[in-house]
Amino acid sequence: MKNGKMIELRIRFWTNDIGEGDQVKPKFAWDSGIVAVPMNERHGIKAQEPVMFKSMASMPLAIETALINAGVTLVNGNQSLKYFSK
Repeated sequence: MKNGKMIELRIRFWTNDIGEGDQVKPKFAWDSGIVAVPMNERHGIKAQEPVMFKSMASMPLAIETALINAGVTLVNGNQSLKYFSK
């Protein structure tokens, strides 16, 4: 995807040691992996080290950490406004 109007995240799950020997077990992955924010020239984002997560429960923190490390600031959208007092 080459849409510079968006900031992309890549979430990758480990798949090693699930299948027999060196075989890959199709459509199976561990519940751990990495979150990366790829370089984005339009937004001034430089390549960062990926952030690891060890379970699905820890993935939101890895996403938040990856965005902070890349210098991304999130703005509350219309759907989030219902959580804030006026």
